[in-house]
Amino acid sequence: MVINLCFLAWQFLILRSRKLNIKHRRAEKINDSKYRYQSLFKIGYRALLRNYNKTSKFHPTFLPDSCKVTHVDDTGSFILLERQKDGRMFTRHPDDIKKCVIDEEVVPQSQPLTEQEVIKRWHELCETHANHGLNDDDSGDPLLEYQQQDDGNIAPPEPRNRRRNSRYFNDDFVN
Repeated sequence: MVINLCFLAWQFLILRSRKLNIKHRRAEKINDSKYRYQSLFKIGYRALLRNYNKTSKFHPTFLPDSCKVTHVDDTGSFILLERQKDGRMFTRHPDDIKKCVIDEEVVPQSQPLTEQEVIKRWHELCETHANHGLNDDDSGDPLLEYQQQDDGNIAPPEPRNRRRNSRYFNDDFVN
């Protein structure tokens, strides 16, 4: 009886090892057939990190501090980033990273724009849109009919004429 129990335990160990080998071979076969693509991030790119502390829909999805990519894994499963503000290092999956479109060198944050510069940029932006044919039919649109005053400020559009609603304001109605 003791011999049979030892033999059964030995067979059980062999069967378990076979099942594990089959499981590993299946996993390798499935993972080898997957299409792997190269990471969109390269060393030196700037990126934004996902905000893990987001508790409301009003909180930003990505943190405003930009980071620099310092290392990209060969498999593309993780990326090593360095925050520009304080030099702190982060390891993140590419799904939790977003390419930084606006560089800090383009718009310096230390010098806020004056009101005159904002108005000047607004006029340049309007001119570029008009030159590209985006405002072909400007007639009749009160929002686009800005009037230029002598001192260079933009005047708001004239207020529209409001008619009284005859359903609610009736002159024949007596209290």
